[in-house]
Amino acid sequence: MNADNTRRANAQLLGELKVAQGKAPSYLYYFTWRSPVHHGQLKSYHTLDIPFAFYNIDLAASMTGAGNERWALAHKVSAAYAAFARTGNPNHPDLPNWPAFNLNSVRR
Repeated sequence: MNADNTRRANAQLLGELKVAQGKAPSYLYYFTWRSPVHHGQLKSYHTLDIPFAFYNIDLAASMTGAGNERWALAHKVSAAYAAFARTGNPNHPDLPNWPAFNLNSVRR
């Protein structure tokens, strides 16, 4: 919990600073998928999103497990990263609308 509190606070601060620049939008996410490895004890830990972002969940089975349900999430996450790299916006047809970060969306 402590790691979550500090990392999330720092990510939100970066989002706030980006909004204050008044140029390109900022997009934040909170990855809550829970890893099934070690009987689910690890839950959703820092860096768990990386195999999904790069669509290499089989290479990271020690983090993601081996279930088929992870493929749909890997598609959505990796497509969002690719869309963001191409356009500066993570939205794509397989996701609901992902609004840009704004100061009203801060969860403290």
